[in-house]
Amino acid sequence: MFLFVLAILAFIGAAALFGMGKWFGAKGFRVVWLLAFFAGCLFLIFSSLVIIPPGHVGVPVIFGDVSDTVFASGLHLKWPVAEVVKMSVQERAYTMGISGEVDAASREFEIITALTNEGMKVDIDITVQYRITPERTPWILNNKVWANEMQFERDYVRPEIRRAIRDVCAKYSAQELYSTRRGPVGEEIRGLADELLAKNSCTCVAVNIRNVMLPARVTEAIERKKEREQQSEEYEYKLEVETKEAQRKRIEAEGIRDYQITVSEGISPMLIQWKGIEAAERISESPNAKVIVFGDSKVPIILGGQ
Repeated sequence: MFLFVLAILAFIGAAALFGMGKWFGAKGFRVVWLLAFFAGCLFLIFSSLVIIPPGHVGVPVIFGDVSDTVFASGLHLKWPVAEVVKMSVQERAYTMGISGEVDAASREFEIITALTNEGMKVDIDITVQYRITPERTPWILNNKVWANEMQFERDYVRPEIRRAIRDVCAKYSAQELYSTRRGPVGEEIRGLADELLAKNSCTCVAVNIRNVMLPARVTEAIERKKEREQQSEEYEYKLEVETKEAQRKRIEAEGIRDYQITVSEGISPMLIQWKGIEAAERISESPNAKVIVFGDSKVPIILGGQ
């Protein structure tokens, strides 16, 4: 708007100088009014251009009327009388830290305390990532107070996120929040926060539960319970290993027994006699002096053989 006003003033000055040049007939006025005219043209051109930085969108506002047009990042043409409100649509992170992290906007400690389904107070260290929906930025300007991203977060985003955290945590026990259900709880918070933030034209991208602080006595009790559960799982594992080892040995013994039964059933007196004859034939082929005697057992008896 400022450049447009300068363009109008430059054109008025050029017109006045042109009239004075016609009236007085001086050539100097001609040069001056031409310069004023060109200056007005430059001001008009620059007032019709707007540059939107990366990660932002621009919403034209003409005499208080918010346009439905949304400019993406880059160079755009606009009405010279339009003011373009630049709004960041980059992903932002809102952290509530039990360690007393200082919020950059309010310079106050951001701590979130929630109640479990047992009525116990827990302090949660959590980071929520969100962003403004680009195509809904005209609606934000028409329906919400907008000064900058930090003010919008403080007035409209934080209350909904804190509400989502407290509503979800009230469904779970302290132990579930502390250990067993932290992942599903974070996903449920993200879903509810996304639903609540949609009313303010925002999208919840992710929720990261970094830490959950319980009273010391509760933490110790949970740790003792987890330790006992781990010991029980270890004992069950050892019992399973021993059971499988006993099963392996039993199968091995059954195999040896079956083998011995099979072998003993296959050895007959005729087979023994035949094997004895074969052994006697092989021994007789050696050059050593020997005497082979077949007794009643049909098994050869070798005498000598030195």
